[in-house]
Amino acid sequence: MQFLRPTRTRSSYTYERFPAKSMILRDHLALDRTTLANERTVLAYIRTAIALFVTGMSLVHFFQGQLAYIWIGIVLTALSALVALLGLIRFFLMRAALQTLLMDNDDKETSPQKMIPTKE
Repeated sequence: MQFLRPTRTRSSYTYERFPAKSMILRDHLALDRTTLANERTVLAYIRTAIALFVTGMSLVHFFQGQLAYIWIGIVLTALSALVALLGLIRFFLMRAALQTLLMDNDDKETSPQKMIPTKE
């Protein structure tokens, strides 16, 4: 089984072998799971950035007389900003790709709202 690989297009990432016009309810549920996984991933990036920041600030605060620890603390603090930025960039790129898939299929007959049986 081949995994879906994102390919770069003009405006966002889209998935080859996964045309939005043929999405069924199972695909919409998978899209929801992927959205939740994307949110968990950005929270993990932020948690890692906070841990790096706290460690860096702790080194700077508690080892004020030792230059090596101060520099390590400064590097960890700067690294925390980079990790947070990387996580946010990846989050917004993936969210844009998922919204593209969802918007391409919203007005089709296979959208989840049209698949749910209603009592009329």
